[in-house]
Amino acid sequence: MESDLQRLLGEMRRRVLLTDRAGSGLPACCRESGRRSYADYLKANDAVDRPDLCGGIILGSVDRIAPILWRLFEHVELRVMSSRAFLSAWVGKVPCRCGQTVPLIAVNANLLLLVWRLMMVHITRIERWDSQPGRFRVNIRRPEQRDVDQSRLAIDMYLNGTGVSTAGLDSLLSDYREADRTAGHVLLTVTELAELWMVLHEFGHTLMELPGAAKLNELFGSIDQFARSCVRTLGRFPLVQEKWRLEHQADLCAAVTLTTSVAVGPLVEHDPEGDRLHNATWLSLGGISAAMETLNYVEAAYHERPGFSFRKHPPAYHRWDAVRQYAVGCMPPQHEESVQTLANLIAALSSEMMGAGFN
Repeated sequence: MESDLQRLLGEMRRRVLLTDRAGSGLPACCRESGRRSYADYLKANDAVDRPDLCGGIILGSVDRIAPILWRLFEHVELRVMSSRAFLSAWVGKVPCRCGQTVPLIAVNANLLLLVWRLMMVHITRIERWDSQPGRFRVNIRRPEQRDVDQSRLAIDMYLNGTGVSTAGLDSLLSDYREADRTAGHVLLTVTELAELWMVLHEFGHTLMELPGAAKLNELFGSIDQFARSCVRTLGRFPLVQEKWRLEHQADLCAAVTLTTSVAVGPLVEHDPEGDRLHNATWLSLGGISAAMETLNYVEAAYHERPGFSFRKHPPAYHRWDAVRQYAVGCMPPQHEESVQTLANLIAALSSEMMGAGFN
């Protein structure tokens, strides 16, 4: 068991070398401005830089899943931190002496590790996964106390700011080795997609400022129009309405960016050409569902704490419904149900866990 853990941590450390590639398209002065601003942010917020844990994992996922995303990542300073605060990321727009503005994104490693731990628990509950052309069938065992305990441990580490920890990892990896191999392969890919979507959500707040983004004006117009429709009923609360609109907009930008990147990437390159967008949407919706279900866990556990509110971010269920509707609306009618089956599985796994006494 110790050797498994050592190999896992060794892989994380090896991939830290990839973090220097993010931002490599920026001038040296801009990169230095970004680094200084990031260091100031860490100091002011009692946060720690942790590229050794998730930074390289995220960028390794880009290579494996959607290499085209490097065209975005090379124009942004991307960092991974460990923060005790309840936040998923920080987005900064840093002025440089050369006159450019540097997009800086710092993602909370604790949240990314929470996604991974919760998905690992789901994997261990799938006893059999049978894949057939265009469909799959699974046998799922009911949640047991050890599953609830692992989920609680993951949430507690996140809420207490100790998410960067190996506590409980030995038993989790032991259960994983007994799980169905296909389930492990599919849902670990979904986990990577969930983490990438979380990063791309932050990109969504800065995407129009990146080189070449003007070419996407028509797409952004469609996304913004849909985002506005999602918050139309909040007219009596204009400040909340605007913040929710921006979050929905970033969610949708991230969903479109992830899906189109996967559609031209290694995951579906051997699929029939006519199936690639469908299969990419199926995978991406699965990843976004995993991210949203993680946020559901956090909201359920955190909602009674002082300072928590939905004034800045819509509830996860509201965000997921918007992404799902937008994505499904882009598909031909005959594929509207089939692209949701993986996302529905993840939602069912999470719902059963919540119902087993997690709350």
